[in-house]
Amino acid sequence: MTECFRVDESSYVQTPDRFFIDRDGKIFRHVLNFLRLGELVLPEGFKELHLLEKEAGFYQIQELINAVQFKMGKRVVQTSTMNRKQRQSPSAQKSPDADNNRQESGSIQKGPDDDIVSLNVGGHFYTTTRGTLTRFGNFAGLCWMFRPDGAYDSKAYNFTTTEPFPSLWDKQGRFVIDRDGKIFRHVLNFLRLGELVLPDDFKELRLLEKEAEYYQMPELAEAVRIMMGKKHADSSNKHKVLSLAGGLLLLASVYTLVRARISVN
Repeated sequence: MTECFRVDESSYVQTPDRFFIDRDGKIFRHVLNFLRLGELVLPEGFKELHLLEKEAGFYQIQELINAVQFKMGKRVVQTSTMNRKQRQSPSAQKSPDADNNRQESGSIQKGPDDDIVSLNVGGHFYTTTRGTLTRFGNFAGLCWMFRPDGAYDSKAYNFTTTEPFPSLWDKQGRFVIDRDGKIFRHVLNFLRLGELVLPDDFKELRLLEKEAEYYQMPELAEAVRIMMGKKHADSSNKHKVLSLAGGLLLLASVYTLVRARISVN
């Protein structure tokens, strides 16, 4: 799988029964369908092309990047297309030392940042790594909670002022955070991507700002405010255009009335 996707070793963890990739699972559905179908088939009204483009770049699937950019109206970079048989036969692309390389890669020492973390955020389940949650090392919020030897490791139930929120576990062993689970997807993607990528029709910037403040992530809060300012500016310009159009309409109406009065007199 690593030969096909060429993913960064810092973004995946291999466990005895599954291969974990610390990326957006909802978007991966469309990545996987592209690999199955050989073409990009998306739901009607799909609003996350920008995020899909980012994920295609992470997995280094140029054909998918081209397909997404075509839908976005971007100029597509032409590349040689890999046929389906090649994609399904990694052995055809193996070098003689492939097995040795795989063995060496598997022997890499994993540190605390590679620990898999299961979360229950407001009833929504997420799986990520400690390294992702502590990416912005300001020793506050998520970074403080999931630092080595922090509350996540001690599994101590507490409401002390030294922790940003109490540490709790559900029956399945997931770490519970009593916040909006749907919004947390965008918080987690910001940690993974290092930038804010939202659906085109996203309407909850104020809530996302509040959640960023709760998790003590000033970088995310600032990115949200910049986006809110841009949307406000776009909205203001739209209202100015409408006001101008309304003024012209009123001018035309007055002119029409004056002309009618002159004609009558």
